[in-house]
Amino acid sequence: MSYPTIYAGTEIRFTGKLPEHDGLGTLADCTGCEVTEDIEGVFELELTYPASGRLFRYLAPDALIRVSLGAMNPFVGSNNQFFRIARTEYRMDGGTPVVTAFAEHLSYDLNYSYTGPITLDDKRPSYLLETMLTNRFSTRDGFTFACSLPADTDYHHWAFEEPYSMREGVLKLAEEFNGEILWDNQDVKIGLYGEDRDFVVEYGGNMASFSRDSDVSEAATGVYIYYKDSKTYSGYSGPFTLADNPYGVTRHRLYNCADDVPSQPMSSNMEDIALAWLRRQEINPKTSITAKVTEVPEGMPIKLYDRVQVAHRVFGVYITARVVRVRYDVLRDRYKELEIGSLPKDIARTIAKMQKGAKG
Repeated sequence: MSYPTIYAGTEIRFTGKLPEHDGLGTLADCTGCEVTEDIEGVFELELTYPASGRLFRYLAPDALIRVSLGAMNPFVGSNNQFFRIARTEYRMDGGTPVVTAFAEHLSYDLNYSYTGPITLDDKRPSYLLETMLTNRFSTRDGFTFACSLPADTDYHHWAFEEPYSMREGVLKLAEEFNGEILWDNQDVKIGLYGEDRDFVVEYGGNMASFSRDSDVSEAATGVYIYYKDSKTYSGYSGPFTLADNPYGVTRHRLYNCADDVPSQPMSSNMEDIALAWLRRQEINPKTSITAKVTEVPEGMPIKLYDRVQVAHRVFGVYITARVVRVRYDVLRDRYKELEIGSLPKDIARTIAKMQKGAKG
């Protein structure tokens, strides 16, 4: 068994460092403690504790909880991670008074660390991160950042007209460059961390649920490009295409390149800009597959972003997919559930969820 440890909420704020002692005590009489993490940035803890427990009075909003994440943790060295209680709920459980604490990983503190507006185009994710850090309002929050993502072949347009949080910024950066984030307490690492695992999620075996969705409604095979801002309109050019039409209807899209270029381009550049845009679109049917598994062999080294096999012989599906969400039972040192496949990547929805977090 692995038990959480509780600390006063002011612990890190007074020192600026992670505590190396055992705080107010070990929550050895808690009845449940689970951590959920997904590729959209969710990293939260839910803990249930009896009102009769000796540390009951310390389970209050802003208190810190340290847990050992064992096999779930991908970091070298200590696997202890800190969570800050955002909300508590008192209730009766079978006639027994209990408190449930909903806590957010320490990285959620970056929702309150801001950086200034920015507009630029660049291929290098590391440079975009450096620019965010240069524009920060304050650097006294104790966090460090690192980016090991390679430069892209195409320029990315980076535009925030208003100040935004550092957590929003790094989530957007990872999404933009198809990167992955490792949240290690006050260290934020952006890179490529998923590994290939010899693990099969299989129908008739360890597969708890399965779904597949194919959609061509957003597919594009060609584009008409134009430029329009508040003062200028430049009529359309095209159509331009990258491939022969695989569908029964020509799937052209309209593209206002003013969203991605800083000024009106020359007409001779419009085709290059249009084709660069088209390469970023879905040309083939958009297919998503999601499978859940509730049985993971003890000692199997699987973590978020890893790639495993999904097999469903009835549907004729044999693919490689990545781990997109994990639920970890802290007390029992094992996974409670893995979700394999794809989560919807919508940064606006993700940020709204991050700002709300475990509070609602």
